[in-house]
Amino acid sequence: MILTLRRLALVALLALSALASGVPVPRSACFPIDRLPAGQRAESEALLLRLLDSEALYTVIGGLKPMSGGLPTLSISLDKPDLRKAQEIRELMSVWTCGDSLRFTLHHYARAFKSDKPGAAPQRFLSGVVFNLTSMAGVISLHQALFAPFGLTPNSDPVEILMAVEYLETAGRFRGYGFLFGYPDQAVEFFALNTNIPQTRNPDPNQPITPEAVKPSPRKFISIPTFLRETGSFVYAVDANHTEDDADRELLEKALPILQSYNRRRALYVGEGKPGAAALLRDWFCRGENNCSPSNATLDPTCVKNPQ
Repeated sequence: MILTLRRLALVALLALSALASGVPVPRSACFPIDRLPAGQRAESEALLLRLLDSEALYTVIGGLKPMSGGLPTLSISLDKPDLRKAQEIRELMSVWTCGDSLRFTLHHYARAFKSDKPGAAPQRFLSGVVFNLTSMAGVISLHQALFAPFGLTPNSDPVEILMAVEYLETAGRFRGYGFLFGYPDQAVEFFALNTNIPQTRNPDPNQPITPEAVKPSPRKFISIPTFLRETGSFVYAVDANHTEDDADRELLEKALPILQSYNRRRALYVGEGKPGAAALLRDWFCRGENNCSPSNATLDPTCVKNPQ
C-alpha cells in the first residue's frame, strides 16, 4: 500500500512538473548548434553524440535516469588551475537546450586527489552532467528523508541537489547518487550499506585524501544496454545472491524501447553527409515550427522518417 501511494504521488508530481517545465519552444531554439562559432560546431556535435551513445540517453529521452554524468571528464591542477578546457566545454554545451526540462553542465568533485606523476600538484576532477528536471523533482519528492534536511524541494536547482549529495561524508552520498542515477531502491540500499566510506576529507577541501583500501562485499552487477556497450555503462551492483526481481525487469522494459528508437534514428542521422546528433534530437522533439519539447519524444521506431 505504501509503495502504491508513493507511485501515485510520483505520477501526480510528474504531471505537474511536466506542465511547469515542458513549455514548448520554437524549432530555432531547440539544440541551436548553429549559434556557435563555426569552429566549435563539429566539436559540440561530436560531444553530444558521445553522450547520446552512453547511458545519458536515458536522461535525455524519457528521464528514466534523472541524472547522468561522466562525459566528458577532465582534471585541473590545484596549484595553477588551467580552466580553458572547462570553459570550452561549457561553451559547447551552452546550445544544448530545448525548453527548460533538460540541463547540461560541467560540475566539480569535492575531493582532490594526488597525481600519479611524481612531484605533481593535487588534481581535482570535473565531469559533464545532464539532468532531467521532471525526473529530478520526482526523486526529491520520493526521498524527502534524505533531501529535506538540505532544504531541497522538487523545484530546487539540480546543481544544488547534486552538490548537496557530493559533499556528504556519510552513506547518504551513496544513496543520493544512486537515486539520482535511477537505480532500483534495493540496489541503492545494498550499495550504501555494503560500501565503506573513504576517510573523511581534510578540513581544507583542496587537500587530497587517500581513500581507504576496502574489500567489497560479495556482489554482482546488472547492466542496461546502451548504444556503445551492452554492459558496464548503465550498471548497478546487487548482492551476489540477488535474483532478478520486478524492479530490475521494469527498468529494462522501460529502457529497451528508448534504445531501440534511438538506434533507428541514429542510423538515419549520424554518418558522413547526414544531419547529425543535434538534428536528431530536434526532429525527435519538434512537432511543427513552434512546438519543440523533450516531452514530445515518441518511442515507436517504426514511425521514424528519413530526415529531409
